[in-house]
Formats: sequence, C-alpha cells, structure tokens
Amino acid sequence: MKTKLLVVLITVLVILNGVLIFMLVAKPHQRNNKPPARNFLINQLDFTEAQKKTFTELDEEHKDKMQHFERQITHQKDALFSSFQTNDSNVNTRDIIERTSRLEVEKELEVFEFFKQVRAICTEEQKVKFDKIIKQALRGKRPGPPNRNGNGFPPKRRMPPPPR
Repeated sequence: MKTKLLVVLITVLVILNGVLIFMLVAKPHQRNNKPPARNFLINQLDFTEAQKKTFTELDEEHKDKMQHFERQITHQKDALFSSFQTNDSNVNTRDIIERTSRLEVEKELEVFEFFKQVRAICTEEQKVKFDKIIKQALRGKRPGPPNRNGNGFPPKRRMPPPPR
C-alpha cells in the first residue's frame, strides 16, 4: 500500500514539475494576443487588398528606418554616458547631445512622413477615419499634470523645521 502511494506521489510530482518547466520556458501567460498596430489600421480603415499590400510595404520600410534610428540613438547615448568612465576631456558631450537631438528630429520626421504616405493611399472616406484615429492617438499621448492630491497639482512640499 505504501509503495503504491509512493509511486502515485512521485508520478504527480513529475507531472507538476513538467508543467512548471513548460510554464517557465514557454511562458504562455505572457503571450500577447493583441494584433500588431498595422492590423489595427488595416481593419479600422477597411483597406482593400491593393491598399493592404502598399501599406505593408510602407510599414516594413518604416520599421527598418525606425530600427536604424533607434540603433544610432542608442549608440550616441552609449558614447555620452561612457564618457563618465573615461574622464576624457576630448569627448564633447554637447556634440553628442546635438547629434542625438538631430537623430530624434529625423525620427519624428520619419513618423510624420510614414503617416502622410499612409493617408495618401486612403480613399476620401478612409481619410476622415484616419484623421480621427491620428487625433485620438495624439490626444492620448499628451501628458497632463500629475494628479496626486485630486486637484490636478502635485502636493505642496513641506519645508523641514529649521535646525535648533
């Protein structure tokens, strides 16, 4: 009787270990079932097959450009913050910051151009929907003041009492 119970207990533990290993490796609880943003626009604007094909091409090109900008910006920031470690007086942090800023500007221009090209492939009815989607997205990204005490303003700082 004890050996049968031991066999059942070991079998249950092996199965539970297998499930745990699967959960750690596959991470099904972290899978994102949301469709990519491109599908959102395609569905919301009800693109035709030709529009879908053009949009996909534009999107792939845009994605490549954005990844290129991200790599360049990361490289510039790495150079900037590694200057702490080197104490090299030849490193001009202002130049690095200006190059990074120019890259950020180019990146924003790329985003604008991408959406301009997407809008260009839309029909007049789709353009109306597209404009609404863009306006909503812009409003959603606009940060408001912190709302920590219910009135829209951060709480007042209290000054520590003067030393005695």
